[in-house]
Amino acid sequence: MQSAGADPLVSVVVRTRNRPTLLREALRDIQAQEFQDFEIVLVDDGDDAADVEAVLDDLEELRGRVQLIDHTSGPHGRARAANAGLREARGSFVVLHDDDDSWSADFLAVTTAYLLAHPDAWAVATHTEVVVHRTDGESGEEREERVLLTPELRAITIPDMLKANRITTHSFLYRRAVHEEIGFLREDLPAHEDWEFYLRFIARHPIDLLPLPARAFWHHRPEAVGDQGNSVFVLDVDHESTQARIRDEEIRAAAARTGWGPALHLSHVAASMEKALDARAAQLRADHDDVRSRLEAIEARLDDLLRALGEVHRRVDETSELVMQRTSVGGMLRRVRSALRR
Repeated sequence: MQSAGADPLVSVVVRTRNRPTLLREALRDIQAQEFQDFEIVLVDDGDDAADVEAVLDDLEELRGRVQLIDHTSGPHGRARAANAGLREARGSFVVLHDDDDSWSADFLAVTTAYLLAHPDAWAVATHTEVVVHRTDGESGEEREERVLLTPELRAITIPDMLKANRITTHSFLYRRAVHEEIGFLREDLPAHEDWEFYLRFIARHPIDLLPLPARAFWHHRPEAVGDQGNSVFVLDVDHESTQARIRDEEIRAAAARTGWGPALHLSHVAASMEKALDARAAQLRADHDDVRSRLEAIEARLDDLLRALGEVHRRVDETSELVMQRTSVGGMLRRVRSALRR
């Protein structure tokens, strides 16, 4: 527990919007952390301040360490809410935690211990496990499906981050002082504001990754809509267009600094690779057609062989019956059968 009047080591910035039930669960999850030297900067980005106040009244023992920012009357937005909380944070380390996120009980203990033990490190992330919540349409039964996000990830690298975001916000603990270097999240982006921030971050400082197990849990509700839904589903169209916008802006900025040479070279390389892939795909289709033709010919031969074998079996059966009828062996067997009947 932090001492009275002292700044906490960690600030947990929680964004919430019209989801009091989820918020209550998230705050209880944070409260249950093994590491307790933290404050909660709670940004109410919803429409009714009374809902959040009611949640805090239910969590009386936690309220003393919650700094509430009423964002209900201003412009809404994920980045705006995050920045409002980050600007008021007092901790040396900060982490963004949405109202539908959760952690393992040792998340803060492990991540803060890492940054304290590595004073040159500016950020550390943990693996994330996706928890998909579904409701059976007939029985109404709730069920969970769990899958590890990017299980192949062993390090957070610039080439990897350029391809796609590898970090969830609540898996990422970092030094608050970095905002003095690179600024805050871009509020003009409707989505992928976290990815754009991480690209600026990793351009200045490495982002370390703790080994498994996962300690951050990303809850998905594919069937939920509106405020109850996840941004990954609700903002699906925005995600694709915003990512393209970010890439385009960076290419334009690079061209202004160095000209189009590098971009032209890379586009030529990409076009050559695309051409080679198209040729390889055409060859694979041709190989597939050739193999299928050969298999069909083999199947036809097998059918002929099976028919021939059937004819052989039929003739053997006819010959056996003839032997039984016309040889002494057949007569002997008939006498044995007759004796057995008596």
